[in-house]
Amino acid sequence: MKKIKLMPMVLVFVLLLSVILSPGLEVFAYTYTISYGTQTTSDGMFDYSVSNGEVTIEGLVNSHYSGPLNLPSKVRHEGKWLPVTEIDSFAFSECKGLTGSLTIPKSVKVIGSYAFKDCSSFTGTLTIPYGVQTIGDVAFAGCSSLSGSLTIPNSVTTIGERAFSECSAFAGSLKLSNKLLNIGDSAFKGCSSLTGSLAIPSSVVNIGSYAFKNCSSLTGPLIIPDNVVSIGNDAFSGCSGFTSLILPKKIKNLSSWVFYGCSGLSGTLTIPSGVQSIGDYAFYNCIKLKVVHLPEKLNSIGSQAFNGPRLSTVISWAKVAPSLDYNVFSYEENTNLITPNTPASDTSYRSNAEWLSFRRQALNVSSLKVTKSPTKIHYINGENLNLTGGQLLVNASNPGVGSFTIPLSNAEVNGFNSNSKVYGPQTITVEYGGATTSFKVYLNIFKDVPYGHDFYSTIRNIVSKGVMRGKGDGQYFGPADKLTRAEASVALIRAAGLEPARGSAFSDVPRNHWANAYINAAAKAGIVNGKGPGRFAPNDNITRAELAVMVSRAFKLQKDSSNVTKFRDVPSNYWAYNFIQNLTSNGIVGGYPDGRFGPDDPVTRGQFTVFVSKSMNK
Repeated sequence: MKKIKLMPMVLVFVLLLSVILSPGLEVFAYTYTISYGTQTTSDGMFDYSVSNGEVTIEGLVNSHYSGPLNLPSKVRHEGKWLPVTEIDSFAFSECKGLTGSLTIPKSVKVIGSYAFKDCSSFTGTLTIPYGVQTIGDVAFAGCSSLSGSLTIPNSVTTIGERAFSECSAFAGSLKLSNKLLNIGDSAFKGCSSLTGSLAIPSSVVNIGSYAFKNCSSLTGPLIIPDNVVSIGNDAFSGCSGFTSLILPKKIKNLSSWVFYGCSGLSGTLTIPSGVQSIGDYAFYNCIKLKVVHLPEKLNSIGSQAFNGPRLSTVISWAKVAPSLDYNVFSYEENTNLITPNTPASDTSYRSNAEWLSFRRQALNVSSLKVTKSPTKIHYINGENLNLTGGQLLVNASNPGVGSFTIPLSNAEVNGFNSNSKVYGPQTITVEYGGATTSFKVYLNIFKDVPYGHDFYSTIRNIVSKGVMRGKGDGQYFGPADKLTRAEASVALIRAAGLEPARGSAFSDVPRNHWANAYINAAAKAGIVNGKGPGRFAPNDNITRAELAVMVSRAFKLQKDSSNVTKFRDVPSNYWAYNFIQNLTSNGIVGGYPDGRFGPDDPVTRGQFTVFVSKSMNK
């Protein structure tokens, strides 16, 4: 980083001499800064440095300056205007005299650590311009008079630790960047006046410790997206306005104190199936929770994790009782501990003394219903069943339990056979708590030809007989792709049961051409004649008229004179008229609703299967 000296030594000497000779003269620091290693802007207000043609603002020339702070977007340096792209660490930290508004230019990309720490006299709203990518640690911490809503623009990927900690006057909503990956420790800690719902973007992976601690005015449901893999200690403690909680599916450990004092959470809480441990005081004093579902993989619950809620029911899917620390639950004497497939006579949970006071009972399921099918219901051979997104409604007859919803993956699921050669719907049975229900998935030949597709039946028929195959790695058929003359020749030779034979029927189909043997066999059998002298044009898209000729010859179709259809674009003297009539009169293919046949229209791979499948049945 290149730093420029502001003034030559001769100017320093002149200024010192002026002070000595004129003791009444007042020298203002912001006008005459004697400083090596920095350079002021043209108005003498800011120190800055230059690197690679970009400017970093390093602070005020006059540390006693008071008033609003309007940062420049450009600085004139050595005769050139250079963009301001960074606000340096500690640039304006604890500048108590800065009052009123703060303006950050759109050119800024980085707001450094501690850049505006404890600038407690800034008032009004804070606008962070689009283009800022990083907000450093403690950048705005203690700016306790900034107010209004806070929007983190979509250019920001990282919010550092304590970035907005104790900015207690923000009184509107909080909107986070949809490119945000990490929310640092204590990032919004103590922003107690932020209101409305909190939408955490799906891009977020990590939420730091204390990130939203004591943001008590945020309300509504708290939905933590599935990409989040870690949530730090105390991340949401004291957020008493949240009314419900959905946890991310990828989370494995719930940290200590993570939702401590979230007293507005009510109703049912489902801990995701992958969670293995719940830390100390994790849900302490979440007093409105009534029902908690504990997952099968859970192996430990920390001290007083659920102390406070008056739980009516704890449902555990664990086959082995988890390790429990001191006083995990409160009011145990009023709580039913319910575990599937447990005999009703087993009234105690003796694997740990902390559970002894529960009234244990078996879960009595009266009925099940799949209320939401899994996101993926279409499969091809070799794929595994994916239950993601599926939900199961459980209707229980136990007192105080009623109905509740669980992930479909928590039930016993059977009946899927991905190696079957019988394509179509498969019935999947679901068993939970002794009751059963079912839902359907579909086994398809190709990913792009799902069950119910317009050409599903004819493609399945043609492929099963070896007439056509998939494209590329075989997972896709390409039903909407145009069919070439070479592809049509290969399929028709197979469909007609003819033997391929290499030859030199056409100059543009050499012996090493992938379809040579089939095109040569088609020519030998009189199915094709080529296009022009000695040419076949194997890569040209085949037209409906050309295909009518080839299919008619391959299957030796004859016109049904009692069922002739007239098409306004196929007069009787048209070169392929008789061949088109051979197909249409036998019900193999029809025309368009407007009375046309479309003889020059290209044929797709899906349409071709209709031509051939019907012809093979004649």
